[in-house]
Order: sequence, then C-alpha cells, then structure tokens
Amino acid sequence: FPFAPVGAGAIAPLDAAGMQTILTNPVFGLAYKPLQTTTVEGLSDPTVGVLWRAWKGDISGNKSSATLGLGMRFGISPQNDPDNLADFPLDDGSTDLIAQIETTHQLGGLWDLRLQAKHTRQTADNFTARVPRPGELLPGLASRENLKRDLGDYMEYDIELGRRFGNWRTSATWHQWDRRPDRYRSSLGTDTSVLEQNTRILANQWRMSVSWSGIKAWKNGDFPLPLI
Repeated sequence: FPFAPVGAGAIAPLDAAGMQTILTNPVFGLAYKPLQTTTVEGLSDPTVGVLWRAWKGDISGNKSSATLGLGMRFGISPQNDPDNLADFPLDDGSTDLIAQIETTHQLGGLWDLRLQAKHTRQTADNFTARVPRPGELLPGLASRENLKRDLGDYMEYDIELGRRFGNWRTSATWHQWDRRPDRYRSSLGTDTSVLEQNTRILANQWRMSVSWSGIKAWKNGDFPLPLI
C-alpha cells in the first residue's frame, strides 16, 4: 500500500504510522500485530539418536567401515504466529524420523573417501496459518485456519574425498539436498496451493574444509581432551 486516499481524487504517500494503521486496524480486515523490532531466542528442535558401527573390515587391503544411524528430531519450537509479520521461528516445529548410513574407505596412501545417505521423514501435524488466495500479498484475519500440515520428506547425500597430513585433514564434499513439496489440508475445503508453492527444493552444495584432530594425541596421553 504505497499510497492512501485523502480526499476526492487525491492521494498522499503512506507514512509508517499509516502503514501500521492499515496492518493492525480490524476495519481493514488484516488485524496484524504492530510491526516492531523483534529478537528471537530459544532452542531449535533437538535430535536424539544412536549410531552403530555395523561393519568394519578390509577392501583390497584398505580399511573400511559402515555406520548405521537412527534418530528422532523433536518438534519443540513454537509455531509461527500467523498474526505477527515479524515472527521468525527458530525451527519448523515438526517431529521427524531420521535414518542414515555412512561408509568410510581408506584409499591407500593418505587418501580417504566418505559416503553418506540420510532420509528424514517429517511427520504430519496441525498448523495454524492465514491461507492466502492466489495473487494475495497479505491474507486477512478471516483466512486464519487450523490446517493439517505434512512438510516434505527429504534425502541428503554426501560424497567426500579427503587427505590427511599428520593430525590435519583437508577434504572436498559434494552435498545434495532433495526435498519433496509440503502438503496442507483444510477441513473447510480451502485452497491451500499458495502455501505449497516453491516448497519442492533440489539443492547442490560444494564444500571445502580443513580440520585438526587431537584424538591420536589424546590416546597417547599427549593432549588432555579428544578434540577435533
């Protein structure tokens, strides 16, 4: 709303106070909370799980291992307040089930290879939101509704090649994040397609890293903590 009517055929620029009035006054049908400087702090959704080294052996004379993992991410973060345009939750608040497999392989010399695949299943829950109509920028208070939400499950893949230099290690990693689209269902039959738009994501990342490990020095009694 860049301009507001002030008389017959006349318009004037809308200042901050006028914008606040339009956003917050129920007469205009929006009834949002006033915009203000906001600080968000707290805990994101924690993950608890187990890792089990299921296999360890040699392939072509080089050491290899496989580790299986199962976990659960607990959705404890408060949900987004649909009446507050400046509310930015720390996490999505969805409870997720996680399964992964990771293998490591010594390639000879000082080179190594790490492969990982992880599947995250996001369980369905209830979610309160303002449901915008197609082309609508700010949905009004009347569009607020309790929906059935099922955030998209996703797969993650890592291929990492590393090389050791004593206690140092450098590596290059290709990471892919493949996320299915979100799904929302309304018990009133409301069209929720706008909430689902642009939620299908395929992202590729390339990373370089340098790390130092004190594990060997700790085992030898030369370092007080097993730090990496």
